[in-house]
Amino acid sequence: MFRMTVYMVNIKDGGTTKSEWSAAIGWTDDIGTWQFQNIAQVFTSIHSNSAFLAAPVTVWAKAGTPISYNVTLRFGPAPGSVYNVYITLEQLM
Repeated sequence: MFRMTVYMVNIKDGGTTKSEWSAAIGWTDDIGTWQFQNIAQVFTSIHSNSAFLAAPVTVWAKAGTPISYNVTLRFGPAPGSVYNVYITLEQLM
């Protein structure tokens, strides 16, 4: 069993667009493969952080299977936008 927390920061603005960077996590348990979309998001047009969405998520990951993450750009281009993503993974048992 694991607890994951994902935190994002937009460190360089991407102009005036209303796009956002969105992080997702994935894992496999005894039932199947799962994906938690939008676990953390930041707007690309301003310096922002995902503190309001950074709640921990507890998952049961099947032994020998990966826990993954990805970051996608939503709602259009964001030229020049740069983000950092920080992931904490704690093994609970």
